[in-house]
Amino acid sequence: IELLVCISTKAVKDHSIPIHARFRKFIDENITSKALFVTIAEFKSTVHKDKNENVLNEFRGALQKIFTYYAAGKATHDTNVQNAKDLKEISYKEFRQFMADCKCYDENCTQYNMQLVFTKMQDDYDLGLSFTEFLEILCAIAVYKNPAPYLPLHIRVKEFFVGCLFPNLAKQPNLRSITLRATTIMKSLQPMTKNLSMRTPAS
Repeated sequence: IELLVCISTKAVKDHSIPIHARFRKFIDENITSKALFVTIAEFKSTVHKDKNENVLNEFRGALQKIFTYYAAGKATHDTNVQNAKDLKEISYKEFRQFMADCKCYDENCTQYNMQLVFTKMQDDYDLGLSFTEFLEILCAIAVYKNPAPYLPLHIRVKEFFVGCLFPNLAKQPNLRSITLRATTIMKSLQPMTKNLSMRTPAS
């Protein structure tokens, strides 16, 4: 800590600021912010590895159709004002509608947290989600919904799909046909997923 304080006094050259404030400024601008991006980069990498990628591929067809539905503004009644770029991305307005439709908000998945996730998970910060970013955000939501660290990511993602995403979207009239196949797969996976989620590191 003493070393960091010394570094901060040299890095933040405004001597009119008290030492404790210079230390806080140094930590916020040079350590915390960069650590956050490293964490996001590592998470994105994990999303596309091995078993989790297999889960995403299993439901990719349905997820692509869901993405297209919201990107086209059909859920937010914006179909007549979308340009070509908008049709390939989900805006924050469309993302909020998606979150409401799949009933994802809870004490962990607050609107504030999900707004941060929406912003930080984007590669280009253009305020629109590509399909790949949409998949990554779904995995992030799964972690918020089930923060148990001893469960592998692919189990939490599958649980989120099984217990929240597809059942709630299936209640939306315009999405029933889209989620039909996913629901069929989902039912066959429920017993296996339930057993896996009940395991502990000792089992």
